[in-house]
Amino acid sequence: MVNIFRSLALLAISLLVINTLWVFAASGDVVRAEELLRIIRATDHELRALQDPRSSPSKNNALEIKQRRAECIRELIPIQRLGDMRFLSLVAVALLVILVFSISITYFIGTSRWCKEVVQVYGLDQQFVARSRLFKRQSFPWALGGIVVMLLVASLGGKVNPSFRPDDAARWTVWYQFVAGLGTIVIGLCSYKQSWCLSANYKIIQEIVEKVHRVREAHGVVERDETPRT
Repeated sequence: MVNIFRSLALLAISLLVINTLWVFAASGDVVRAEELLRIIRATDHELRALQDPRSSPSKNNALEIKQRRAECIRELIPIQRLGDMRFLSLVAVALLVILVFSISITYFIGTSRWCKEVVQVYGLDQQFVARSRLFKRQSFPWALGGIVVMLLVASLGGKVNPSFRPDDAARWTVWYQFVAGLGTIVIGLCSYKQSWCLSANYKIIQEIVEKVHRVREAHGVVERDETPRT
């Protein structure tokens, strides 16, 4: 289980780093999308003004405004599509991070119960149970904290998507870059702490298994693997 968690955590963090770097590289697109949207709205206002009966519209002016508007739209659409791709990739990474940390939580719930039952059945030292619970308590805040940070990063990622919030996406760009960069470091730290707790808990399980084998050998019981899947 420790190796599986480390592999999945490394994959999730690597994808999160790539997505964060992509956000930094595409910060100019968000600003450009806001500028294009402002120009499009200005051209709409100009076209409405030309339709005023009191004005004397010129066909050349109207054609020029429509062409300028169409060019802005053609440039804006790819930027919005890339923004959607970045946000969808961020959502996928967020789901992976939450899945990995949820696996850690579920694993500790299962192994803590296993330790308690085996210690009671074979009359082993209750310190095994206490140590296992200690590592579970130490791991849980890191898992929950990592999930909360990932949700915060994903939420801010929606704010800088030019498709969702084109009016003020640029205003949130700096905040999102800061939170995404810091959040990546925090999630990496959370993964490391959970990995350490998982490794320490696995050593306790191995100690319990060795004690059980000795008890069975002393009573002449045929050996059977009682180790939980790790």
